[in-house]
Amino acid sequence: IGITTGVTQFAMWQQEEIIESDVIATGRFIASSLADHIVALLAQSKYLEVREVLNSVKQKDPRILMIAVNDVTTPGNEIVAAVGEDLWIEKTQEIFVDRKITVGGHEQYVFFEPIQIRGVDKLLGTIRVGLSLKFMRERLIRTRDAMLAIMIAAIAFALLLAFVISDTIIRPLRSLTAGILKIAGGEFSHRIKVESGDETGMMANSFNRMTENLTILQEISGILNEQSGPQEILTAVLNRLSKNISGKTGCVVFRGLEGEELVAGDADEASLFFLRKLRAAGRIGASDAGHSENIGHPKPHL
Repeated sequence: IGITTGVTQFAMWQQEEIIESDVIATGRFIASSLADHIVALLAQSKYLEVREVLNSVKQKDPRILMIAVNDVTTPGNEIVAAVGEDLWIEKTQEIFVDRKITVGGHEQYVFFEPIQIRGVDKLLGTIRVGLSLKFMRERLIRTRDAMLAIMIAAIAFALLLAFVISDTIIRPLRSLTAGILKIAGGEFSHRIKVESGDETGMMANSFNRMTENLTILQEISGILNEQSGPQEILTAVLNRLSKNISGKTGCVVFRGLEGEELVAGDADEASLFFLRKLRAAGRIGASDAGHSENIGHPKPHL
């Protein structure tokens, strides 16, 4: 917001300089053009025609507050033609350089131009043109309002973007943190909701897998406390581990040091395992074993 405000103020300052430069260029052009246009009329003392020219120019440009022409060849450097309010003409009588003044509450820029025949070093008179700065101020106000509207839109967009980023990143992180705290508190049945496929989602999946493993270890710990004999412990543990065989049936086989085998898992898979074992020992025929294996059983996954 601070950067946007600073940029807006800088743009306003730049715009004010541009507008003021435009006013100065316009005023200089009007004053010099009028001086060249009326020089012949002033040389012939056709003051009425000079005034008509001045009045025509003023009517075409509403920014012009006053125009006054002095004839230096007359006694007292008299004003021989003028348009505009008498107060403005009187207050600008002693101005001989371009400058800003305020007359009757109206701020204006007065431009001074000598009137002389080109190529002849002879001064016939002077002309003063007063341009109102009201139009410049109004233009600056319009620019300021446009800049403010842009600034407000930029701030609104920044706030919206911050809200979207907060909702996209911070909310999943809060959910992940809350889930981790529950798991740390011993709620191993809790699962963190995976809301995205980014790093946050990967972390949530990792914690969920860790929680599942902790649940298995907790159950196995309970089994070790409940069972007394080694065989009972192994059978119970293998039965518990076989529950994590997902998406297919199967069984877990453990070979002890003395060659005995403990089987846990799907009952049908265990039966097929023992049938293959008997067939390998020659205790049943291959046809009997094959017939038994094909009665509604899928191929085992060992």
